[in-house]
Amino acid sequence: MSTFTPFEEKMESAGVPAAAVKAFSRCYEALVSNHSGMIPEMDIQPADQVEDWQDITASTPAADKDLISQCVCIKLNGDLGTSMGLQKAKSLLKVKGEDTFLDLIVRQVKHLRSISGTPVRLLLMNSFSTSADTLAYLEKYASDGFADPAQVELMQNRVPKILADGLAPASCPEQPELEWCPPGHGDLYPALLGSGWLDR
Repeated sequence: MSTFTPFEEKMESAGVPAAAVKAFSRCYEALVSNHSGMIPEMDIQPADQVEDWQDITASTPAADKDLISQCVCIKLNGDLGTSMGLQKAKSLLKVKGEDTFLDLIVRQVKHLRSISGTPVRLLLMNSFSTSADTLAYLEKYASDGFADPAQVELMQNRVPKILADGLAPASCPEQPELEWCPPGHGDLYPALLGSGWLDR
């Protein structure tokens, strides 16, 4: 049995999509092989084949509404503001009067829809910690199409905690939620693939 098998079984039993299990498997293998993932600065070379922005914009036709209508604005929204004394999504923090970060995000997307004339989609990359509060808050924008979870939510995947001693899955039967890493890591690509959003 592979040392990753208990993690795979735990994730599958929690309903974590295969794409996320595979991504976590690669990270776990890097951990057990002591691969740091660091690239020495002396190995990094500057990008010298990048086109000049002015050349690109000078030769680009006006924005194509069909292309803009296929765009999706994805915002990471999975972290609680516990370090700031909050017990809800950081995006629900009031930043200007009664307006929250989430209000500003919605306004940005509405403005983009207005100036482009297309229904640009907003996807909030929520977590198990932020989903309920965020979706409840978005009810005030129901008439604008921002309140339907099936249309605005991309859920982050859960990953198990790893015990430093033995590199096995953490176990806490009296509080099973503590066996999982805190949300906020934003596993964008496995989440897009595993959720079906990539195909949509």
